[in-house]
Amino acid sequence: MQWSLSTQTILDSSETLDPKERHEKIRKRLDELEHEARALKFCNNSLAPVNRIPPEILSNIFHYSYLLAQERDEDDWSFDPKPNYTWIWVTHVCQRWREVGLRCPTLWAESLSFEGLEFAEIALDRSRDAPLDIKCYAGTEKKLPGLRKALAQMHRVRSLTLFDIDSDPEPFKALLQSNDLSGAAPILEELELHFPSYQAPAMDMPENLLGGGAPNLRRLVLSSFRLPNWPLIPLGEKLVYLDLSNVPHAPRPTFPEFRSSIGRMVLLKTLKLSNLLPLDTHPSQTASSSQPINFSSLEALDLADNAAPIINTLRISQFSRSTRLRISIEDSLDEDLAEDLAHQLFDILRRTWDARMQVPVWKLEFSQSSGTRGQGTNLLLWFKVKNASKLSQSPDLSLTFADSELDINQFLFLVKDEVVLSQLRNLEVADARQVTQDTWRTLFGRLHKLKTIVLNIWYIPELIAVLAQGPNAHHDLDASEAHQPCFPALTSLDFLQVNLKASPTILEEILACLTVRSRCTVAPLKTTYIGGCDYTEQEDIDRIREACPDLHVIWGDEFSSDEDE
Repeated sequence: MQWSLSTQTILDSSETLDPKERHEKIRKRLDELEHEARALKFCNNSLAPVNRIPPEILSNIFHYSYLLAQERDEDDWSFDPKPNYTWIWVTHVCQRWREVGLRCPTLWAESLSFEGLEFAEIALDRSRDAPLDIKCYAGTEKKLPGLRKALAQMHRVRSLTLFDIDSDPEPFKALLQSNDLSGAAPILEELELHFPSYQAPAMDMPENLLGGGAPNLRRLVLSSFRLPNWPLIPLGEKLVYLDLSNVPHAPRPTFPEFRSSIGRMVLLKTLKLSNLLPLDTHPSQTASSSQPINFSSLEALDLADNAAPIINTLRISQFSRSTRLRISIEDSLDEDLAEDLAHQLFDILRRTWDARMQVPVWKLEFSQSSGTRGQGTNLLLWFKVKNASKLSQSPDLSLTFADSELDINQFLFLVKDEVVLSQLRNLEVADARQVTQDTWRTLFGRLHKLKTIVLNIWYIPELIAVLAQGPNAHHDLDASEAHQPCFPALTSLDFLQVNLKASPTILEEILACLTVRSRCTVAPLKTTYIGGCDYTEQEDIDRIREACPDLHVIWGDEFSSDEDE
């Protein structure tokens, strides 16, 4: 074998060098050869395809490896999942991959975790000046040191979401009251601070929150905080989303303060306020002050308050066709006052939201709940949208009377007089045990476009009784109206939460209803969905299918079984 000159010299020196000196030369030569071997191996590896991947592609590989490592099992419902660090193994494929990984600031900014201070410090250091998106459930002491390190660099924070889930709120309070949140946040776009509502008393909002400026803030959510005066809330002109719907005992703004804030937030798309509307009425001495508050860019407005401030605010507002309104009246009202208030609300909306109120209602939901004085009544309306393949999940109008003596039957007839129901296609009912047969028959039974009824409650006997009479039932109708069929377009009846075991007669009553409706010639029922799987047996479904062979019966438990398989 042909040796290199350096190696051959050592091999030939056996006669001229003493053993100790020769041993030292051999050791030194071995170190040189090992270094050369490593260099050659590195050069050889660099020629492999996997080592020629551009750094930007490698960065994407590391990014998706991190995301895949954080995916949770379907059975994992933990509120605060622990980070999975196995993604780091991918960066160890070879030396070049590791070098690229270490020089990828966005990777370390994305993987920033506060489970341990050591990793938090490493990630903050390697992320250099990359923007930080921080989301932390700050309920454990071990997270706070790392979180403090991150908040000390607020100039880098792009989004910050903090939840306190600890039974001891003091560490979280101390963190928020530090000076970090009062400094400059030049790139901050989202800020959410959540203090658990079960903690009492509510936490004070950090003093001088974002006092150093947050010119790019687009989303602000404060939950269970005591707010200072309205002008101290950081309401910047670039805000798109503002949620102050859970701020107990907050001082209300004056009308000028409220108008000024809304006028400044010209990009605002979503506004949620609870008990924060002005109590003083708007000044009307000058023409400029009587101009309406323009919510033309607003897509969603959620207001929960007493009747007076809501009425006063809506009266001087102007909404676009695309705005979705959610109004909750929190007063405890008697029947007459609640009915009068409902008339006022619809009258105001016809003037301030006329582009929407003139459109026929496509879908309607209503429900009732228990209140201190009477019932909570909730109404959801979806208006018809041209060229829309399906309705939005969110209603166009949600109107809630949280606690009133309002009779549900009178309220439904009031709604009929205030909006256009002639084109109603879908009706969903969450609770309507007080709705009478007369209301079902004379109000909804005469709608010639109503195709689908969804019952999101265990049972509504009054409606089932009307449906079981068939489409030609003419009880209590005038002679001129007797020829009109009842529910003449109904083709689908869904029972989402039916409890067939609640009483011995429920199954028989539903079976009679489905049999009559599926066999009639005027408006045959074509489809029914049976949910409430815990209270339904296969033999119950078999009975329905046998009695109604032309009816397509869908059972929720069958879908569950198919998915499990």
